[in-house]
Amino acid sequence: MDELSLFATHQVDWDQLLDAMSSLLKSQVLARENERSEWRYRDFSVVAIREPKYDDDCGIPFSTYSHEISVLDLAMSPGRESEYVALIQSLRKRLVEEYGIETVAVRNLQSLVD
Repeated sequence: MDELSLFATHQVDWDQLLDAMSSLLKSQVLARENERSEWRYRDFSVVAIREPKYDDDCGIPFSTYSHEISVLDLAMSPGRESEYVALIQSLRKRLVEEYGIETVAVRNLQSLVD
């Protein structure tokens, strides 16, 4: 299964992002560090990374993104890709609609996803 990540396209306050994610996932932060926070949603781990340290690559300006949100499938069961993609799409849509946090979706850190 491809790995999908969301990247905040503008400078958003770290605490604002964490509050938004906790509300959207209806979950408290499991682990909170200065640069990384994690939640559980069903059988998924959702991780926010503050100011990810990627070089611009594959035509993607990673250095301009303030934060990354990655979703990991903990169950790794066959046939869950549609649920995984639906979660990413839902988070992306709700972040902008409810919190004004715009993101881009990136597949395998190599290509933008519409």
